[in-house]
Amino acid sequence: PYSITYNGDISVNTATPNNDVEARDVSNWVAGQSQVQIRFRFDGDYYFWMLDDISLQPVPKFRADFGAWGGAPAFDFLVGPAAGSSKLGRFTLDQNRDLAFDCNAISSGSAPLYNAQLSMEVVDPSGMVSTVNSPVVSSAWGGGMGPDTLTYNDLNTNAAPWQPSSNGLHYFYYNLTADSTMAGGQALSLRSDRFEFIVSDSVMSLDGGVFSNSLGTPQLGDDGAAMTSRIDLTADAQLWNVKVDLSTLTVPGGFMEVAIYDSSAFTGATSGFDPNGLIATAQQTVNNASGGIITFDMTTNGVPLDLM
Repeated sequence: PYSITYNGDISVNTATPNNDVEARDVSNWVAGQSQVQIRFRFDGDYYFWMLDDISLQPVPKFRADFGAWGGAPAFDFLVGPAAGSSKLGRFTLDQNRDLAFDCNAISSGSAPLYNAQLSMEVVDPSGMVSTVNSPVVSSAWGGGMGPDTLTYNDLNTNAAPWQPSSNGLHYFYYNLTADSTMAGGQALSLRSDRFEFIVSDSVMSLDGGVFSNSLGTPQLGDDGAAMTSRIDLTADAQLWNVKVDLSTLTVPGGFMEVAIYDSSAFTGATSGFDPNGLIATAQQTVNNASGGIITFDMTTNGVPLDLM
């Protein structure tokens, strides 16, 4: 009569990492029973589900894991210049901005934990660049009453954001530490997989330099529908071109237009843009059916477009 949903936050056409580990406390259901049966049922939106290395273990005294909470991912980061700014995967030092990190952590041990803190390591290929920390959460969490979650409201570096100081590929790791008693004595330490972002000398974009998804007429319709990307600026900039990656499914002959608007011209997802906010346009006819990049020149007589 008992069921648990796993990976309910995984959307269509996405997947967990290959080494994803899930754990649930089933003590209230199986403790004291002489026989127990466990059934796994796949009820997903995609092709398959793979399981391996299943075990029943006593509940450890101290245990915590990173996890999604309330629709928020296990790991996240906020990009300046202000709350609600576009989350860029690439930006330039000329457009430098604050980065604040946060996570959710679930304590599922039999004893409470104290003094939880998120510590971020930022590294580049040559080594450590910086560390930033969240405030310490000294109160108890977890401890025999079922899983207890410290959320991104607790574990974040909003008060100590970080800014890059050099171009190049940067990696960051989420580290969580906690104590077994109020007096100290570290009981656990968690470390995430590696995340990355790029500081470029000239490119700004929402992607992280990886072609990971695509849109086409089944999603956008064949009636001239559009998609929009917003990029927030921290300083005046010059726009030379806009580049769009083409899928290998691209059919030659389609017409594409890039329109640059002031962000204040956006009136909503259904109403679009106020034409009075139009800054510039560029058009291209797609002539490549094998993928690649199509470039829209935004210069006038070799002079780039000023964005302020």
